[in-house]
Amino acid sequence: MRGLGRLALTVWLCAAIVQVLALATFFATLENVKTRLAVEQLRTLVNRVEGPAAARAALGYPLEYQADLQALVESLSLAVKRSADIYITDAQGVVVFASEHERIGEPVPGAWLQGTDSSDGWVAATAMENVFGARVVNAFGERSGTIVARALRRDVIVDVISAMRTPAIVAGLSLGLAGVLAVAGTALAARAAARRYEAGAEALDRLAAAVSAGKAPDAEDLAALPGVGDVLARVAAVEEEARRLDRPLRDAAASASAASAASASASAARSSRPAGRAA
Repeated sequence: MRGLGRLALTVWLCAAIVQVLALATFFATLENVKTRLAVEQLRTLVNRVEGPAAARAALGYPLEYQADLQALVESLSLAVKRSADIYITDAQGVVVFASEHERIGEPVPGAWLQGTDSSDGWVAATAMENVFGARVVNAFGERSGTIVARALRRDVIVDVISAMRTPAIVAGLSLGLAGVLAVAGTALAARAAARRYEAGAEALDRLAAAVSAGKAPDAEDLAALPGVGDVLARVAAVEEEARRLDRPLRDAAASASAASAASASASAARSSRPAGRAA
């Protein structure tokens, strides 16, 4: 019964490991998808600001004099429910307009501006945040500033956890059901095995009592013992084969006996004839 319990526990652990690996794979895949969607949202925000800012910069208006950009970045940040912040910097990387007012007048982290040479924008992802940036060029093709949109990765993780709530509940319920089925199956199997063992023990007790009393064991008790039925069947087969092999020997012995008797009778007859003639 302990062996059955260990088997049930092993099966349940295997199921649990499979569920955990499946959830981990689903989490990683969903996080990757959510991260790509977050980056695409940041790209859209930057493009919305970069269009009018670049058009005016091409006409010779520096970014720091385009005061209406402050209202634009604030409205865009509100449109995405403050899930992303937008920053506009000058050529030196100092923030001139931002949805996060505390950063105005401060330089942005250098990690945000690692791809300023790219004309199509760049992505700077860290363990804490996702950043998308694009440069703004003036009429001479020189970089006059940058536009950066940033979103915290914790928002992505929160979205992933919220999306995984239902699969996690289903996985937990399935593991609980698997545990109940494993326990119930083990109990049924152990009960059936216990009954067989008890029947075998009772048969052994009766056989021991019969042998102690000098009686022949009962055939039913012998048949009830595990493997005894096969042994008895094999013994019967061996006995039948022995009888089959012994039958020609008995027939040959009988034939030899009959021939010997016939020969003895003939010899007696021959020996009795001269005696009759002499009389």
